[in-house]
Amino acid sequence: MSAEEKKYLKEDLKSLKMEDISSFMESLPPDFLTILRTDGLLRSLISKLGAPQRIRLLSYAKCALHGLSAEGSSESDSAVLLMSRFKTSIKYIRLRILLEFMEFVAYMNDIRHLMTARLRQFILSSGDHIWSLRPLFISSR
Repeated sequence: MSAEEKKYLKEDLKSLKMEDISSFMESLPPDFLTILRTDGLLRSLISKLGAPQRIRLLSYAKCALHGLSAEGSSESDSAVLLMSRFKTSIKYIRLRILLEFMEFVAYMNDIRHLMTARLRQFILSSGDHIWSLRPLFISSR
C-alpha cells in the first residue's frame, strides 16, 4: 500500500464505531462466524504449542479437501465415493509434498546465505593475516 492509501485506511478505521462493527458481525452468516472462531482457536493453539504456521495451512487444506469430497458423499455409489476420497487424499499428499519442497528450498537459501557470510568473513580475515605478514616480506629484501 502506498503511504496515501495507508493514511486513508487509518482514517476510515478511526471513523468506525462499535455499532458499525457489531452490525457487520451480525450480518455475517453463522457458518462464517464459526470459521472465524475456529481460525482464532487454531491460531492460538499453534502459537501456544510452538508449531510452525504451515500446520495451520495444512489443517485448512485438509478440511477444505475433505469438505469437497463430502459433497460427493450424498451419492449412493460407494465406488464413486471411494474414488472421491482417494482423489482427495492424493491432493492432500501433493500439497504436503509441495509445502515440504518449499520449506527445503527456503532452508537451502538460508544455508547459502550462511555459507556466503562465512566465506566472506574467512576471506576478510585471511586478507588481514596476509596484510599483517607484509612487513616480514618487505624487511627480508
